[in-house]
Amino acid sequence: MMYTISIPSNIQALEGLSSWLSNTLPNTVSKTMKNNMRLVTQELATNAILHGNQEIESKKVSVTVEITATFIGIFITDEGIGGIALPTKEESMIMDNLDENGRGLKLAVLLSDRIELNKNEIRIYFKL
Repeated sequence: MMYTISIPSNIQALEGLSSWLSNTLPNTVSKTMKNNMRLVTQELATNAILHGNQEIESKKVSVTVEITATFIGIFITDEGIGGIALPTKEESMIMDNLDENGRGLKLAVLLSDRIELNKNEIRIYFKL
């Protein structure tokens, strides 16, 4: 099953995204895993709004959730040009937790089971 939401590039829209994600994730997913998914999605959607779409409200951020028997994939796409690099797990482990630069990517790398970046789309996967 796949579910998609599109939000404006506005930080206030993140509250609705978090509620939507909570309602979309299956009840069989543990509370800890749901919290990790919401945290990572919120951080990456914030990056998409601030850096990808440069807070231009007419530009959208799309979040798609794919649910299979073995994994949940969360795909976040903005209208920017992309061009960032993902930190490795090792780099993520030594990054400063309080530094706002790179925090979303660090969390995504550390909390997900797999992560892929293709220009303006980031895909994170969580094993079930």
